Amino acid sequence: ELGAKTMLGSSTTLNVAAFYYDYSDYQAFAQFGPVQTVINLDAETTGLEAELTSRPIEGLTLRLGASFLDTKVKDVPLPDGVTIEDHDLPQAPDFSGNALARYEFGFAGGTVGIQGDHGAAHASTLASSLLGLVDERCPSVQPFTRVLRNAGTIRGCRGGLRPHICVCTLD
Repeated sequence: ELGAKTMLGSSTTLNVAAFYYDYSDYQAFAQFGPVQTVINLDAETTGLEAELTSRPIEGLTLRLGASFLDTKVKDVPLPDGVTIEDHDLPQAPDFSGNALARYEFGFAGGTVGIQGDHGAAHASTLASSLLGLVDERCPSVQPFTRVLRNAGTIRGCRGGLRPHICVCTLD
């Protein structure tokens, strides 16, 4: 893994990382007749991640992030007992991204924060039951949206009051 954390001006940071993992004895699921078994296979992951965070004015935080993955589990036996194929790692989208805006301000002796954030992921394949057994083509994993995820007193309140409002939608 190779990465960098960089200040861009006085209020913005950029974090980037590139990585490569080569697994031996990755624990994968395989179906042999009616029995599901954990077997050890070779796998590899290559990726790039970046996050940009800015605090342009007091109380305001803006953040963008992105991740790109290329994954492979090698020589996965399929339930037919004959076919052996390479598959993507389960729950490892090709791309995922996020954006966040948060504003904090003083209120009633504490600090209130209002936040909106959005995240999305895209995968070219999605394994059935997320176990890597059957390759079902899937155009994308549903993106999600959260609005006003955290709204409430978060600092300076002895009682620990933290109201939580979450509005979730699937696009």
